Amino acid sequence: MPLVGGGGAPNTAGGNPTGTGTSINYVRVGDKTFAYAYSGIVSVPHNAFTTLLKFTSGTNTLVMQLTPQYMEDTLTGTDTQFRISLNSERIMQLDGDQSATDHDVPIPIIIPPYSSFEITAQAMSGSSTINLGCAIVGEVYA
Repeated sequence: MPLVGGGGAPNTAGGNPTGTGTSINYVRVGDKTFAYAYSGIVSVPHNAFTTLLKFTSGTNTLVMQLTPQYMEDTLTGTDTQFRISLNSERIMQLDGDQSATDHDVPIPIIIPPYSSFEITAQAMSGSSTINLGCAIVGEVYA
């Protein structure tokens, strides 16, 4: 049975079978449907926003947990910005650096049906590029 809001054939349960990229994916486990998106490692330039995730939700509400991620162990003191937009309106901006203790704490996000969702990021100082990423996981509700 295809899931509403999923990808095309033959992968009707989600748009990306590998799990990384900018799109949202859906999977059914028992009687529940979950949604997830993992950007993977994205090389983000200095002072230029780069898209980490960008998708449009389907017919259902998504109750999600968003986690921005620093993908470099050796990074020290580089300021970053993550911008989260819903239907082309910025709903959140996260400013931080590698020394922040809360950069990997999940942030609750509700994404209504038929909504565009985008997360962009940029390096503010330090090296010319930085490896960033984000993950968003949660449950699909009718």
